[in-house]
Amino acid sequence: GHATDPSVSGRALARLCGDGARTLDRGQALCLGAGGAGQSLLAYFRMKAEDRPKRLFLLDRDPAQLERAQTLLDRLPVGLPPVDLVLTQAAEENDRFLAGLPAHSLVVNATGVGKDLPGSPLSPNARFPDYGVVWELNYRGDLQFLRQARDQEQERHLIIGDGWQYFLLSWSLIVGLVFDAPVDQNTFARLAEAAEASRV
Repeated sequence: GHATDPSVSGRALARLCGDGARTLDRGQALCLGAGGAGQSLLAYFRMKAEDRPKRLFLLDRDPAQLERAQTLLDRLPVGLPPVDLVLTQAAEENDRFLAGLPAHSLVVNATGVGKDLPGSPLSPNARFPDYGVVWELNYRGDLQFLRQARDQEQERHLIIGDGWQYFLLSWSLIVGLVFDAPVDQNTFARLAEAAEASRV
């Protein structure tokens, strides 16, 4: 087996941030959802030596997911960034953590809300941090979180990414491992172009 998700998280974030055009070390990170994708992000930042947020908040409404995230955290090297695992039950609670983020922070929707369930993990009153990076990991569904970010894109100077790139990067990495043929930038571009017709 080969756990690819932390690597995919890193590649997708690098693309989203323009390979360094916007760095993450000036702000904090808020990850809504502590399931597999949230835990991959946790592992990625704990193993990363530079350009990582000053603090990571991992929120979920399922205590079992937070327990699994804590188990993972206990296995990772002790270090930075500090991680807060928080149980929240309502969008307004998530809003309060969002409101406490400084400028240049990262906000990630790693929940199924907007894909498997309609809506957003944030309320309609949520405000993203100035010069933030907003990442919607879902690539299908009503994607309300993504629409909220786009409504504030100009005013808040946001960089916004959706889950389509994450989805494509994940599969291209797996294809490369299975066939022992690493997917370079040109090959990825061709695969992404071919996949566009299947996007829903």
